[in-house]
Amino acid sequence: MPADKLLNVVAVALGVPVAQVAAILEAASGQPTSREKLQHAAHMKHREHFRKAYIDPLIAANWLRRTIPDKPTSRLQKYHLTDKSRAWLRERNLLTEEADL
Repeated sequence: MPADKLLNVVAVALGVPVAQVAAILEAASGQPTSREKLQHAAHMKHREHFRKAYIDPLIAANWLRRTIPDKPTSRLQKYHLTDKSRAWLRERNLLTEEADL
């Protein structure tokens, strides 16, 4: 399945707009990124809702990875892209050469 359709399936499964999921992925396209920065990119205010409704499902769908997998709620936790999400961003020219680690 093409990456575009995969993201639509993920967004529909999450029950959230594709634009918010895309904003989260774009925000995570550089160095590992904190939950706060991802949440700000998605224009979300409630931390726990954001984690449960966006971050956890994106991780389960293999669109994001944790930097500390054994401690999902660590205050030092950061997130980065997977190959699947990098491919999706590349298809839209949203992934810069520097961010493509």
